Amino acid sequence: MSVAGRFLCTLAVIFLLGACSTLRFSYNNAETVLRYMAWDYFDADSEQADALQEQFVRLRSWHRTSELPGYVLTLNSAKDRFEKGVNQADVEWAITTIRNHSRLLAGRAAREAAPVLLTLRPEQIVTLERKFSRENRRYVEQWIEGDAKSRARRRIDRVVEQIEDWTGNLSRGQKALVERFVNSNPDEFERRIGERQRWQGEVLALLKRQKNLPGRSASLIRLFSEPDSGRSREYLIFMNRWESDLGGLIVELSATLDADQRSNVLSRLERYRGDFRALSGSLAAN
Repeated sequence: MSVAGRFLCTLAVIFLLGACSTLRFSYNNAETVLRYMAWDYFDADSEQADALQEQFVRLRSWHRTSELPGYVLTLNSAKDRFEKGVNQADVEWAITTIRNHSRLLAGRAAREAAPVLLTLRPEQIVTLERKFSRENRRYVEQWIEGDAKSRARRRIDRVVEQIEDWTGNLSRGQKALVERFVNSNPDEFERRIGERQRWQGEVLALLKRQKNLPGRSASLIRLFSEPDSGRSREYLIFMNRWESDLGGLIVELSATLDADQRSNVLSRLERYRGDFRALSGSLAAN
């Protein structure tokens, strides 16, 4: 992704999936991370970094008052659904809800960041392009290189780690469900890197266009807020299948959770809910 894309992913982690133990601190101090990223991705000058920071503070104010209360309601519903027993409809609701929250945030953040991104000089765009290449190489090394067995093992371990972050240690049988899910999508990472490179290419092409081209800002915003618009039919079919398989995994795993694992999930949801509630009411204090 571009620096804005990485920025938006950081926001998603902070706002939606971040570690509860540091969520409040991260939320209230994320502009420091943003300044570093702007320097790292395109060697932002002080004027560009200051403008991004100012726009981020405005974005966070909007998010705190307009979005965080909705996150609390979403977590209330998620807790109720989990306690009743998770089914496919619950998983589809969760995926759709997270996607809608993320895309709304992405569109708003892109509107704030676009004026700065469109001031990038040719040498800054070259820096950004090189950063893309380095990150893509790391992605390939981590998830695609090696023989089929080692690739599968790394991918399985990744999903297990993500799930255990919520549930605690999985049993052998539960890990077997994860393994089946990963093995049913053997080309997931190859497809994702292809889509990632396509998206990056569109961002770079847009940034390189003539500065006064009408609609350039709107096009940049659309790349973030409407990601499906540029995706191939083949990739959309793949994503639909992958999400369906993921939903099946979550439903199956939910039915196998023991009392401690269920308690861990509920505790995690409650901590998020408490953090979001506190953050949404702390505008004046921060």
